[in-house]
Amino acid sequence: MPDRFSFDRALGFPFRAAHAKTFPWIYGVAYALVNLVVFGAVMFLARGAFVKFFAAAEALEDAQIDEDHPAEVFGAVFGLFGPLVPWMVVMGLASWVIWAMFQSASMRRYIRDENFSLRFGGDETRMMVLGLLWFLMGLVIWALPMAMMFGGIFSAVSAGIQGDLTEDEMVLRMMGGIFGGMGIMALLFPVYVFFATRLAPSFALTIKEGELKFQDAFNVSRGRFWPILGAFLILAVGGGMIVAVVEQVFQFVLMGSMMPTMESLEGADTPEEVLSAILRPGVLIPFGIYVFISVGLRGVLQHVAGAPAAFAARHDPRGSVDDALRVGDFD
Repeated sequence: MPDRFSFDRALGFPFRAAHAKTFPWIYGVAYALVNLVVFGAVMFLARGAFVKFFAAAEALEDAQIDEDHPAEVFGAVFGLFGPLVPWMVVMGLASWVIWAMFQSASMRRYIRDENFSLRFGGDETRMMVLGLLWFLMGLVIWALPMAMMFGGIFSAVSAGIQGDLTEDEMVLRMMGGIFGGMGIMALLFPVYVFFATRLAPSFALTIKEGELKFQDAFNVSRGRFWPILGAFLILAVGGGMIVAVVEQVFQFVLMGSMMPTMESLEGADTPEEVLSAILRPGVLIPFGIYVFISVGLRGVLQHVAGAPAAFAARHDPRGSVDDALRVGDFD
């Protein structure tokens, strides 16, 4: 069978795949609704933790902290986030599950020609494991520059607090760590792009095979690196520019309607009063509309940008979905 994969077909795949007229918009609306409801509920349930956080931040200003001991200073600062940590964990887990559900739905369209549906089963479980592997891959690649950047900042601040460095010396050490980390990032970025592109078909391949596929994506993307990367960049950058313009327009219109309510924050003296002012309909409704539009558009962009790699998996050299469908017509 001839290889039907090409750059132009990969670029146009999100607009030619099954349910092209309905799927992206249903996907975007559902993506926005699920995220808005789930994270809105988490933020509402965590409102008490936010009150404690703001109260602790105010109390920290009057606390008697020995600034000559960096451990005590950092401990006090990090201690502020104690009430928020459990909710951060909840939001992280919720993000992981939601991503897996929508990524699976996206790949089912591209590989199985299925219409939009959300569920949690084998596809989603395997997608969560695959997402974890991707996270670990990024962590391995970016761990060194991130450690250099944050290590340089913390060491410089600690030395400055102890009086071992002047203010100018502290700034120079911090900048050294930051620019050193950024330099290593620049060197590692092509490495990350290479592995990310070569492994990008793993999501669709996992749906296609019905089992976890990670390294197998190298076989699918062999000889297709530049078409996959080029098509992805055009869709992601072009789509990202459109999304950014739309977001700016809605931000200007909707955020302007919030100004009278936001001005009332100037008279709020306690964390409870601040939270009460933020939770007013005059703030929540415009903000909710803006978040709904922004998150929905970014969901559509995420789905569209994943098409080139999915197209490569659909036309796996070891067994194309389209070829299998043609053979199946004669069964």
